[in-house]
Amino acid sequence: MIAKGLFDPMMDAGDSALGRVLDAGAAERKSAFDLLAADAFVTWAFEAAAEQPSTIAARADAAMRRMSAQAVRHLGPGEG
Repeated sequence: MIAKGLFDPMMDAGDSALGRVLDAGAAERKSAFDLLAADAFVTWAFEAAAEQPSTIAARADAAMRRMSAQAVRHLGPGEG
């Protein structure tokens, strides 16, 4: 079980790994490790959030907005 206080650090790590994938063009095989890392960090973040179930919906909304904004910055609106 992951401590509830680790949600933000895990999301930061996931966001950073996603940034590396997007910086690499997202379609290259060499970015697969970073994509898997991003997925794992976000999964661990939500395992930590599960300790406070009443916060999950708001955290999920914030996480989706954060990661979507990063994708828009890298790909541009309407692309991808």
